[in-house]
Amino acid sequence: MAIFSSANSPPPRKRPEMASLSIIAADLEVLGHLEARSVIKVEGRVQGNVSAGDQVFVAPGAVVEGNIVAREAVIGGAVEGAIEGGDRVELLETAIVKGNIVTSRLLIHEGGQLNGEIMMTPLEAGPTGEPSRRPAVAETTV
Repeated sequence: MAIFSSANSPPPRKRPEMASLSIIAADLEVLGHLEARSVIKVEGRVQGNVSAGDQVFVAPGAVVEGNIVAREAVIGGAVEGAIEGGDRVELLETAIVKGNIVTSRLLIHEGGQLNGEIMMTPLEAGPTGEPSRRPAVAETTV
């Protein structure tokens, strides 16, 4: 009989899938496009498009020179480019956006700046009943 295993041992438990978080630190500058399945948090500077399956968060003091595409975008820094938030876009009081926004829901906190057009799109239910995104921001290079 083995000490660490037995024929009657239950199979190992699978860990629940957690959303991953990719961080561009405050002292980091990225030249190129970023893409992630879950969440991207930008604290530094990105020159290129940023795309995430769940959320893009641009922290206060951060800069993105390019388009942002995500289910949800929360902007606290500066963005020069279009933003597509399939479900929602939020501009914090420190946000400065120079570009168009396409989203179903928009929240601009007092002090948040937007210089561009807003296009509101309805949430569309997909086959599972979950809201589905329509691509609305044309991919452009910066």
